[in-house]
Amino acid sequence: MQPRSTAAYAVFFSILTIGAYLAAGTQYAAANNARASLWGIVILAGLSAASLVGMAYLPVRG
Repeated sequence: MQPRSTAAYAVFFSILTIGAYLAAGTQYAAANNARASLWGIVILAGLSAASLVGMAYLPVRG
């Protein structure tokens, strides 16, 4: 190979590698955001259920 073609190949390979790294990073970030959102929903649902059960056993006036 000639030096120019080797340099062009190295630049092309670097661009592809960086692009793949960034794409994988955004996929991991999206998965982590979805997981965090799911845990938030689970926690809020648990707190709501606990408060509803607790209010069901409050004394009745009258």
